[in-house]
Amino acid sequence: MLVGITHVDHAGKCTSQTQFHGTVTHVDEALGIRLVLRGDREGELYTLPPDTRGFQKAGKGEYRLRGTGELVLDPDYTSTWTIYGRAPTN
Repeated sequence: MLVGITHVDHAGKCTSQTQFHGTVTHVDEALGIRLVLRGDREGELYTLPPDTRGFQKAGKGEYRLRGTGELVLDPDYTSTWTIYGRAPTN
């Protein structure tokens, strides 16, 4: 699975973007979808929310990660997420 995460602030401005890839190892409707990461983050664990609406079947081909330059060949799925920051409190 190839994953892209965008962080935006309370005003909707992009503050960071991350891409990584890995293998789904565990799915739990309460705890989420666990991945064991590959490539530059080999062996790290990452848990996505238990919501498959952000998953799409990936088209065949080569996918290059922007941040690391890694090349991912023929992933089964892609998953994209946007994480919104809270407005500052005074």
